[in-house]
Amino acid sequence: MYRQVLITPEHRHLQNILWRDNPDNDLKCIELQTVTYGTNSAPFLATRALVQLANDNISSHPLASRVLLEQCYVDDILAGSDTFEGISELYKEVVNLLGTAGFQLHKWVSNFKTFSELEECLGTVSNTSEVSNHTKSMNGSKDLLGNNMSQEHDNVNQLDALPEQKVVTHVTMNQFSDAMDIFARYSKFHKLQRTIAYCLRFVNNCSKVVDKLDGPLSVMELKHSLEIIVRCIQGHYFSNEIADVRANVPLKSGPLVQLSPFLDDCGILRVAGRLSQSSVSFSQKHPMILPGKNHVVKLLYQKEHNDLHHAGAQTVLAHLRLRFWPINGLRQIKREIKNCITCFSLTAFPEHDLSQIPDNRLTLWQHCNKMRQFFWERWSVEFLNRLQHRPKWAHSAPNIEINDMVLIKEPNLPPLEWRLGRVLETFKGKDNKVRVAKVRTQNGVYVRPITKLCPLPFSSPKGTPASAGGEDVEIMQVNPLNWLKVEDQLTLTDREEIGVDILAI
Repeated sequence: MYRQVLITPEHRHLQNILWRDNPDNDLKCIELQTVTYGTNSAPFLATRALVQLANDNISSHPLASRVLLEQCYVDDILAGSDTFEGISELYKEVVNLLGTAGFQLHKWVSNFKTFSELEECLGTVSNTSEVSNHTKSMNGSKDLLGNNMSQEHDNVNQLDALPEQKVVTHVTMNQFSDAMDIFARYSKFHKLQRTIAYCLRFVNNCSKVVDKLDGPLSVMELKHSLEIIVRCIQGHYFSNEIADVRANVPLKSGPLVQLSPFLDDCGILRVAGRLSQSSVSFSQKHPMILPGKNHVVKLLYQKEHNDLHHAGAQTVLAHLRLRFWPINGLRQIKREIKNCITCFSLTAFPEHDLSQIPDNRLTLWQHCNKMRQFFWERWSVEFLNRLQHRPKWAHSAPNIEINDMVLIKEPNLPPLEWRLGRVLETFKGKDNKVRVAKVRTQNGVYVRPITKLCPLPFSSPKGTPASAGGEDVEIMQVNPLNWLKVEDQLTLTDREEIGVDILAI
């Protein structure tokens, strides 16, 4: 094909070569006048010639021109038709169009038993010695230079495989355990993350004709790769918890109960926690939950430890919790630091100087601002994340309701002198839990948080002690012997609604 394309005369001197038939002859300078195989521009020049040929004859040879523009790769043509008449017309146009430029086609392959049958039908003459008689059926679709003729022609001979056919192996991960086996092959977290990112880029580029990704990995690609890794780990270790969260079934036991987990838009299990109203970033308010013992999480510990210049366990855990929430992470981090060769070799590690300006150059006000910023950075990074863990109030209880009888806690008075009151109004938070109540006593009306209220046992409609708001109320069991003091504060209406005789107790 290349030798049929002439080079522009003014550019032919760029293809001069020295040649002699044997070492005894003199050297000759030969000018190559056609496209030379092996040069960088050869594929482009040959393809450009075909494109120009198609554009110049698109009106006279529409079928062949479309094939050259859309279904041709360098010197190979892959085309077909749904009907016998269509393939016949296509064959004529392709042969005639390329013949005008000196391109002689050969090595035809079709789904006919012999190509001579097609030649006889078309009324053309061709060298059949180079013709392949068989081809592989393309799963019932349009075949090379022919259509699916298996129903019309019973003499179609199929091959199990072509010599040029590549064996393609498809790898599919149907279970999260398969992903764990693959992850276990890596010894560095950043290598694993980048490898997954390149795999995702390959899938993206195979499925898209335009907007293909290339060049260095972007931040979004690395982020997507991290999400895939975390989702596989969570699916392997927290499959039951994820199913319960999707079904809106509250968790009853396990290490995730106190974290109030939820699934984000990417299907990743995150900590709901108690920082939802804070002004910190989303990843810090709702870190991704990870198991404590896992190979990938271990690599993550090592990466964070190295990135922080071999800092201590508390510092590593604090920075990890800006994005992740490993279960029992402190214990595992201490174990990794203990096995760190660099930390084992160091006798003393100098502390970093956090101040960028010496104190003697600061004014008193600037020094106060510097201290405030320093404390805020330490507090938001090292202490704030500890508030995610909920040590109590893991189970909800009924809210305080209007007309409930409560005792108002007074820190400076003994319980026998706490005032008795009736709830007039309740105020709920965004979580639909009662947080504040307005209580009427014999001395007036007071507004108190539910942490300062103690519901009486008979306030619950089921006859059991009721919790005030579900989370922050401590239930106080009132001793009947102490009701002698309570009796003095009860009005006649209260006595009738309670339905008991205090003095009789």
